[in-house]
Amino acid sequence: AYTLSEGAPMRLEWEGHGIYLGRVERVAAPSELAFRLAREPDTEPGADAPRVRVTVRASGTGSLVTVEHTGLASADEAAMERLGWEGGLTTLAERLRGQ
Repeated sequence: AYTLSEGAPMRLEWEGHGIYLGRVERVAAPSELAFRLAREPDTEPGADAPRVRVTVRASGTGSLVTVEHTGLASADEAAMERLGWEGGLTTLAERLRGQ
């Protein structure tokens, strides 16, 4: 369980990749969450750590989720993160549809 308040710690675990620590930066429920995530497993995120901002807004009969992942070190890192987010969000959509 997470405390969704600014400054709260985060812990995200990806099988095969490790445990990544983060810190909540902004909460504007129910439409926005922003956090910083450490670049390496098992380390605290610094002030220059990549920032993730997730927003949700109504769109037609559903919702549109937008993920902005900034502060990445290179185009290769950005491409890798994009693939990760696409896979994760696809899995989330499938589970929400009951698949």
